[in-house]
Amino acid sequence: MQAPTHVDTSRDGRKHTREADRLILDARDNVGAPTLQRRKRTSLDWYIGYMALMSESVETEPSSIEEAVKQIVWVDFMVEEYDSTIRNSAWEFLPRL
Repeated sequence: MQAPTHVDTSRDGRKHTREADRLILDARDNVGAPTLQRRKRTSLDWYIGYMALMSESVETEPSSIEEAVKQIVWVDFMVEEYDSTIRNSAWEFLPRL
């Protein structure tokens, strides 16, 4: 004769099947006991510091030539583009209108 599949109550007061109890025990053996999974509230200082760091790391394109010549990266880019245009003979003269 087969044993009943339901247990009256488990340790936490809820009803479980014997199969469910076996799976819970197997999970504890293989994975470990469950841990607290609540998210901690981070402080506002941490968030402000993070946003300041991210804003420094995000590169934006300059909106004018005056802004571009202040950054060495953009000066190098302009020189490289100019050299590429000269090297590829990409100039085309058009008559004035």
